[in-house]
Amino acid sequence: MRELDWIARSRVISHTPQFDIEAASAAVGALQEAFDAAEVSLPTCLRISPRSLLRAAAQSRTWLYQGINLITADEIRAPAATEHPIPKLLYAKGDKSLLEQPSACILNSRTSRLVGPSDTWVQACRALFQLVERNRWVVVSSYGRLPYELVARMACAKSLPIIVVCMDTLPFMDRPERASRFEEHFRDLYPWEHTLFLSPFPPGRAPRAPERATQRDHLIAALSWRMLAGEVRPGGTMERLLHIGERRGISVSRASEFGIGPRSSRTFSAPLEPNSSVPRNGGKLSREPGKGIRDHDRPDTNQYEPKGPPRPAPGYEALPLANWPPRGGWLIHYTRACPGPWPGQTLGDYCQSLIDGRPSSAHSAFHTLVHILEEGRIRGSRRLIRGAFPCVSFTECLPAEARDLIRWRTGLIRWSFEPYGIAVRREALAGFDVRPVMYGDEAVYQQMSENEKFLFQLEREQGEAWSLEKEWRVLGDLNLDRIPADDLLVVVALLDEARIIHRDFGYRVTLSGITAETANRA
Repeated sequence: MRELDWIARSRVISHTPQFDIEAASAAVGALQEAFDAAEVSLPTCLRISPRSLLRAAAQSRTWLYQGINLITADEIRAPAATEHPIPKLLYAKGDKSLLEQPSACILNSRTSRLVGPSDTWVQACRALFQLVERNRWVVVSSYGRLPYELVARMACAKSLPIIVVCMDTLPFMDRPERASRFEEHFRDLYPWEHTLFLSPFPPGRAPRAPERATQRDHLIAALSWRMLAGEVRPGGTMERLLHIGERRGISVSRASEFGIGPRSSRTFSAPLEPNSSVPRNGGKLSREPGKGIRDHDRPDTNQYEPKGPPRPAPGYEALPLANWPPRGGWLIHYTRACPGPWPGQTLGDYCQSLIDGRPSSAHSAFHTLVHILEEGRIRGSRRLIRGAFPCVSFTECLPAEARDLIRWRTGLIRWSFEPYGIAVRREALAGFDVRPVMYGDEAVYQQMSENEKFLFQLEREQGEAWSLEKEWRVLGDLNLDRIPADDLLVVVALLDEARIIHRDFGYRVTLSGITAETANRA
């Protein structure tokens, strides 16, 4: 019944008595009784065909066979859990005995998209989790937000049991392909044999994401015997959950009590990593419009850790810095900061890199560049490509031109260009079938052949002038080993970064903002 929201459906289901699943009339009678008890009016005349009843019964048996069952709010043993607005009925899969054991959650307010291991909330999670590990508490967490996923990964690494509150309907109650994708995506995030998955949402139409997130957060708090606060914004949802926890009489601890926070002088053994740099365009720019870049926002590239044995580091005078622009036609693949896992990296490994304090886990534009050079290839991306073709994008725009095109892309939540990239001589890309992008409207797209459609970029008369980016594309991945070293230049912003690239990869380097002569004088 699509007319019923999830709260009404949940109330009806929680009041449904037992009935004979072989008789449609018995099902109708039971549901009418449930609607009355739940004080929910029937939006339509209730009819159930014997065939649909049999399908529903078969589906229920399948869920039971898979270990999916129902629990009531009364089965939650955490003190005064019903102080939080949670439904009477929950859907569960896993070890229900975890509800009987002392548990804890670590709460953090909303974080920025780009995260580094020195972020206050990351350090707070690492420190607070030591308390969880020492007491061997059950961890209560979720997915869909990095702070929850980071805590889950720490629990998995220490073999602590975990209760996972789902952001939507229990994934295992959905189509088999969705359950398979869920298990694959989170395979190294949870200790599956010691995990209980819970969802407050019955099958059917789910509420909007903000409502789901609020319900998830309340259920996480309700299931916890102890609440630990990392970086919590005053007046926000997490702050309200902490106040409810205090009203419940459970233990509520804040990171500041352990000497963690903006005003704390406490230091950590893990290396710190500053925020990603952004290009300048006349004035000062930062990751967010209206905020200037400060010296401590620039990437400390000395924190980069090479994977191979380090080579002797040359002085600046020994660096083969190339003048810019070099002779001949060049195309540049600019790199950007990468929020979340690298392409091909698991979510668990990404979380572990932050937990371990690996500097490159900040995934700045420079780290993206280094990651590409370590892999020896530029991976094709389907994002923003009509038809979802995996493509590697290049541009004719040299750094001086790219600086004039720097814009904060509000819809994409990123800058259009950052001063890092790989420049390749155009002739060297001929074997990869590199071709210029074709800009135009729908009529242009319809006239293109199938093997050209990966080159299409929509451009309307009144819209963004994408043609200024002078884009070229290669279909698929680009293997850098197939490009002669003389036909490749690595573009970086700072001299320290140039030293690192030349030391660890041996490539020629150029600076995006200044010439070699200026750099050597510096």
